[in-house]
Order: sequence, then C-alpha cells, then structure tokens
Amino acid sequence: MIQNRAYKDLSKYEKIELIHENHICFVERNAYAKYLYALWREDIKTVDFFEQFGNSPRHIISNFRSYNRNLLFGFKLLKIDENGWLERPELIDQEKITIFKHKKNFAFGNSIKLGKGLNGKWTYGYDFSTNISGSYVGACPWGEIFDTKEKAIEVACLKMIEWHKREQCSYSNTVINLANEKIQEVKGNRCVQLELCLF
Repeated sequence: MIQNRAYKDLSKYEKIELIHENHICFVERNAYAKYLYALWREDIKTVDFFEQFGNSPRHIISNFRSYNRNLLFGFKLLKIDENGWLERPELIDQEKITIFKHKKNFAFGNSIKLGKGLNGKWTYGYDFSTNISGSYVGACPWGEIFDTKEKAIEVACLKMIEWHKREQCSYSNTVINLANEKIQEVKGNRCVQLELCLF
C-alpha cells in the first residue's frame, strides 16, 4: 500500500497517482507540469531536485514555488521544518512607517512595512483600516519586487490611497492626504509656500 511507504520509494506511477489526487490550482500548474514531465521521462536528476523539497506532492510543489520566490530576493537557504514546510527567510532592514497615527491603544492602524532581500530588492506589507474594515498583508518574499526602497514606499502609499478611496471613513481623507505627502517626500518634492508680490 502507498500509505505505508516513504514517498521517495514509490514508483513513478504511484507518485503520478498521488499527484492526480491533489487539487492543483492555476498558479501551481507550471511547477506540477515540470515535475510530472520529469517523472514520465524518468529524469532522475530533475526528479531528485524536486523531491528534496518534501515527502508528498503538496509539500514538494509548495516548497519548490516558495524556494524559487525566495531566490528573487537573494535567499538561497533550503531548510525544511519539522512539519515538512520550507522555512521562510526573514527580510532585512525592515522598517515600519506609520502614515496616520491613531489614538493610543486603538487596535487598528494605517501603516506600511518595508523589507529588503539579500540582493537589495525591496518589498512592502501594509496595515490599512477604517472604523469598520481593515486589510493586512505582511512584508515577505511573495510581495511586489522593487529596485529601491523609495519606489516600494510610493507604491504602498498609492495602494493605501486607493483602498481608502474605496472604503471611506471619517478620517480617510486625512490618510489620503498624508499618504500623498509621503509620496512627494520620497520623490524629493517639497511643498514650497509661494508669496504674491504686488508691484
């Protein structure tokens, strides 16, 4: 029986059978196709490469995709934890920028979090909220990739502006204005007060 044997000891047909039992989502199709093709052709080198990522099709493909995503930020460590999942790397130079400061002890916020990969690429996470709704995404290698910290801040602020325009609450206009100010700041634009001179 398949259940009583290690995954690596199964025949290619048994492995393919287990793969077909999985629900394969759209973003995983390419990785599964590469692995299946290697199994069919009995390409031992490629099969061994894939199977270092886990002991089941689900672990193999999920960890393979995570590893390749981590590479985009310069993280090459391949370490599987006790539950069979690839350990997630920690972004460096992380920084939280609060755009709108709420009253003390409020459970919600409007801020962005930045992080950098080992190769100098930047990404962002965010914490947006109104009185009745919120949205949170952590800064990790699955985020958008930017060459500079300034561009990551700009795009995160634009996302905050878009979100607040859609959700709207009593302080949304203030958050939008502050986010726009932050964009101008990182672009190096400063507001200059003009004086009217009458001759």
